[in-house]
Amino acid sequence: MRGMKKFGTAVAAVSMMMALGASAASAANWDPANTTLTAHGTLTLDMSSLSVTCTYHSGVRSTGNDVAFTSNAAGTAAPPTFSNCTTNLGPAATVTSSSAWNFTATSTTAVDVSNGNAVITVPGICTVTATNVSLAGNTWSNATQTLTPSAGTFPVTKSGFLCPAGNTANMTGSVRVPGASIT
Repeated sequence: MRGMKKFGTAVAAVSMMMALGASAASAANWDPANTTLTAHGTLTLDMSSLSVTCTYHSGVRSTGNDVAFTSNAAGTAAPPTFSNCTTNLGPAATVTSSSAWNFTATSTTAVDVSNGNAVITVPGICTVTATNVSLAGNTWSNATQTLTPSAGTFPVTKSGFLCPAGNTANMTGSVRVPGASIT
């Protein structure tokens, strides 16, 4: 999942990203409100002896409070996309996501990501599925407008004769959202 780790950088970066409801407990808010911004990064998913790294792309739209989500250019909730996916095992990977990810600002420097989801296919080797991933305590930097995944692990399922052992993965990397800040 080392490649997934790189994928995680993009995914994590952005991977961090979407909730449609507001948290009453949070005093942090995404700025600018109700605006769709473009996010890009590199994320890597690591799982035992498999690593997948991808370039992450999405829109990120705030809801005017502590919540933001991945979106299309029009600002409608949409899954992120991934390109240029490589693995440590040789073959290129295909990564797809089925729904928007949510990002909840818990402070000016921390973001919880929920509804993270992806299917990673390494042809002839393995398919790894992450569903409804939640990662708390991801790091946000207003100075660099970058989200970096936390060191937390999350459950995955896998299928394929050559899949690595284990049922957890982690994500590394970062996603940059130019123009975004948390106030």
